[in-house]
Amino acid sequence: MMTQMKSKKRAVQTNVAEKTVDGQLRNSKAVSMKVRPHRGSCMMLAMIFLVVFASLSVAITSFSTRNLALADNQQSTSDALAAAASGAEFGAGIIKTFAPIDSTGDVVTDAQADATWAAFVTHVRTCGYGGVVVGSSTRVNDSGGWADAIVVPQIDFNSNGAAFSLRFFQYDDDPDRIILESTGTDGKVSRKVCLDFDIAKDATILEYAIASRGRMIVTGDTTINGDICSTWYKENWHPPFELTAEVIVNGTLNTTMSSEELADYGNEMETLDENGNPVYDEDGNRVISPDDSVQGSVEGINYNIQEDLIPGLDADDYDTSAYKALCSDIPASSTTVKEYFPHLPGDYTRYKASWNTKFYRHVYENQTFTNMTLPKGRNALFKNCTFEGVLYIEADSNASSTSKCNNVRFDDCDFNGAIVTSVPKNNFIQWRQNCLYFTGGATFDNQYMEESTILAPNFNVNLGNTNSLESESSSTITGAIVGGIVDIRGNANVEGTIISMYDTYAHSNGYVTNIGFAEDGGGEGGDPGDVGTITITPPENKMLPGGIISDIIIVTDQGSYREVF
Repeated sequence: MMTQMKSKKRAVQTNVAEKTVDGQLRNSKAVSMKVRPHRGSCMMLAMIFLVVFASLSVAITSFSTRNLALADNQQSTSDALAAAASGAEFGAGIIKTFAPIDSTGDVVTDAQADATWAAFVTHVRTCGYGGVVVGSSTRVNDSGGWADAIVVPQIDFNSNGAAFSLRFFQYDDDPDRIILESTGTDGKVSRKVCLDFDIAKDATILEYAIASRGRMIVTGDTTINGDICSTWYKENWHPPFELTAEVIVNGTLNTTMSSEELADYGNEMETLDENGNPVYDEDGNRVISPDDSVQGSVEGINYNIQEDLIPGLDADDYDTSAYKALCSDIPASSTTVKEYFPHLPGDYTRYKASWNTKFYRHVYENQTFTNMTLPKGRNALFKNCTFEGVLYIEADSNASSTSKCNNVRFDDCDFNGAIVTSVPKNNFIQWRQNCLYFTGGATFDNQYMEESTILAPNFNVNLGNTNSLESESSSTITGAIVGGIVDIRGNANVEGTIISMYDTYAHSNGYVTNIGFAEDGGGEGGDPGDVGTITITPPENKMLPGGIISDIIIVTDQGSYREVF
């Protein structure tokens, strides 16, 4: 027994020794003996990893598919929005080709707005869009209320399937506005943008601080806050603009002439290089040569602007008869005084030259006039008078007789309304016979209509001190100043647009729109001592003066673009 136990012990010891001697092989056997009860665990781990990798693969594939779908959807959204924007531009182009509607009156009535819409519908239906047929207008009712609408069916935007359709509509509650709705689509994705357009009178002329058919001379301490325009076309006589060094124009000068035409006759307005571009010094300042007619500060000069006559620069653009209907006649005055126009500085009773015109003025002093007409031939002198509502002044066409015209002098008067004249249509303006002449101080506080204070087509308008410059005297006027030839001298502040409408093509000298003193400003051009401070600033909210007849157009409301969700 003991022998057997010892033998087993030796066997164990031998086994241990074998493990020690055999190294890895014996160890492996030992390990194999130990893990034998857990056979198959590696396969389980492998299967777990297989499931994990398979799930991860599915997730990555799903994520990639989702990204592709999102990218495709994003592309469709971008294409749909691009199609909608393109449609809005296309629709704006349709409106741009719409022919203006002739009209009378100075505002757009609801009836005229409806007639414009009807004409526009016809225009849309007859334009032709590559085979797309446009149906008649229909009635719709949406969140904005009842409206008339016309639809331009789907038009392809690109070869990938994107397209746009248009809808123009006019709401019953807002007849002077047309809304353009453009819907872009790409597959199931759609985007919509809108633009508004106003049915309005053509008010292009109000884009300028001064608009003149004649040439323009600006001198002295004058600041013009806006663009100015002249359609003067006698480049062989004079340049359209002459500005002295003190003048500041916070805007551009605009002429129908080319720089080449002016240069051919030596009438350059600015110094240009060989390519026709303005020359600047190393500090970026415009180079001004002594022979340049524009010596003052300007933001630039635009040549070759559109030659079509701007509405408001022709006598046929005016009908002021509605104002006369509001007024009753001013009785004749028993007091008259003899004066000359033009006259010697400081003395109205002495003529300046033998050809000056003599007037026997009806004198009205310290009176108030409300909605009154001054009959032709009165050639009145109003001294220290106040005007409410409308003062309507009559004059005949093609008449030079002082009995048929009205040369009116206002001395130290207050204006709480508007001055309106008839529209004398003269082949050659009688600048001495039909004239509004403001002397001394004038106070303007127009409570009648904000769009115009002086509406005097083909009248010579002289605003400001035209003789000796009186201290503390000035004229402040709001709204448009309309005249045949408008001169502003002395101290004056204009918060509106100046429209000088007489075509001076027949006059090589004089007959100039004169802001400040000018040697060539005509016989009543004043004296060098008349130079004061003049400021001209058109208002931001421009309104077409009553009495101007212009076409009805459809214009873009620039700030109205919007995406609709």
